[in-house]
Amino acid sequence: MRGIVYRVGILVLILALRRTHSAPMKQMRQTASFMVKFGYMDDDGKNRGPLDPNSAEFRSSIRSLQRFGNIPVTGQVDAATINLINTDRCGVKDPPSDGAGRFTLQGSRWKRTDITYRILNYTKDGIPISQQRRIFKKAFDLWQSASALRIREVYSGDADILISFVRQKHGDPFAFDRRGGTLAHAFYPHNNRGLSGDAHFDDDEHFTTGTKDGINLDWVAVHEFGHSLGLEHSNVKESIMYPWYKGYVEDIKLTNDDTQGIQSLYPMPTPRRIIPTTKITTTVTTTRHQSPTPRPTAPTPSIPVICRSTVRYDTVFVGTNRWTFFVVGDKFWIVDRQLRRRGPYTITSYYRDIKVPLDAAYLNKKGNVVFFKGSEFWEYDSKRVLRNSGQITRYGLPSALANMDAVFTWERNKKTYLFKDTQYWRYNEDTQSTDWGYPKGIKNAWRSLPNHINAAVRWVNGRTYIFRGKQYLKLQHRKVYMERGYPQEIAKRWMKCNSGDEKDRGFASEDP
Repeated sequence: MRGIVYRVGILVLILALRRTHSAPMKQMRQTASFMVKFGYMDDDGKNRGPLDPNSAEFRSSIRSLQRFGNIPVTGQVDAATINLINTDRCGVKDPPSDGAGRFTLQGSRWKRTDITYRILNYTKDGIPISQQRRIFKKAFDLWQSASALRIREVYSGDADILISFVRQKHGDPFAFDRRGGTLAHAFYPHNNRGLSGDAHFDDDEHFTTGTKDGINLDWVAVHEFGHSLGLEHSNVKESIMYPWYKGYVEDIKLTNDDTQGIQSLYPMPTPRRIIPTTKITTTVTTTRHQSPTPRPTAPTPSIPVICRSTVRYDTVFVGTNRWTFFVVGDKFWIVDRQLRRRGPYTITSYYRDIKVPLDAAYLNKKGNVVFFKGSEFWEYDSKRVLRNSGQITRYGLPSALANMDAVFTWERNKKTYLFKDTQYWRYNEDTQSTDWGYPKGIKNAWRSLPNHINAAVRWVNGRTYIFRGKQYLKLQHRKVYMERGYPQEIAKRWMKCNSGDEKDRGFASEDP
């Protein structure tokens, strides 16, 4: 039934597109099919009338495609869009179609770092089998070299990732389309069983290596194995995970975008610092007395920035993926729901337009992340596309809030509170304005809060946390009072510094 609805939806869209006479019928058919196939429009036809290519919904979907393809955003099926649709590409769907991001994590990963792969068969396009094996090994080595993964080939029995060359219908729901169009696809790690991680190459393609002719197997392999390890597509054209085929590349390397993506899933372990043994040397004078040279002082192991007592976070916020970002200058660390830490990463590589150091940031009612710096703001959607920016007055805030200290949305009334020095404002997301009667003194209402706070966040457990200096406190649920037992040390509870202590490890599954 789902397939029938899918075909009816496509037919209705094609007929609607035909009425526009803006492009040939064949191209309109390709556009309609492409938009559904790669996730830019729904494929179930539920609650739909005729799909009008001039409708806001369709134009929004086209804009999403254009943003992701990094082409001019017009909302029209123009020449650049047609060219993008007709370009060979990976068969995996693009991320949700409300925008584009840099590296994207679809939510699953391998539960261990020792991964095996097995090649079930080979293409008969003239590439020697030994060369194909080297291509696949080199592709995995690229991802391995930038992460904590250890990936090896096995020659029989079970393997985590199965590699095969297949044609058209081949036993999964995603049939290939003969030569051209879809080149290959791979499955995410998901539950680490069955098809999880498997990579399928369309054997109707003419795969080659070391030449501009045909389809470069080297590039396609590196791209598909990125999916096998847990990465979604990226809208960075230079990235390996950009979905559209870019032609022969002589020396394939991971970009910073790719590296940050794989390290977000499988961060490199921190190397142990080895203190070298230093020999005592002697010098001989003319009187033949020996004077030992002083032994050098052993170097002190460096303390991570986030574990130093002097660290002050510019802002702390929960992102659209429910990870918590701790930001210092142009660096940030990610902390997940289990308080596992990753990083540091560069914040301006993640959110390209912002200025650092930031003043504050929060996740607003629309599910967008809003950053504040001085008198400016930047609002990004779930795929890190800049949706709004400018002076904070454009966001509905008074100019007096320039250089604010912190912002959070309170669970009690879903209102947004902004803090600066000794005052706070209440902001209404619906009217995009501050409420009447503000600002007010922090001590008049938030009795246990200090003035001049550094950051605040409504965390994934619905509780509000306030950060000041090296400590933090937790507000009582739906109340303006601080929980008993606070303040506590940020480094110890959030960052797991000194986690060698058995007592500290127990906090890993508890709320901070």
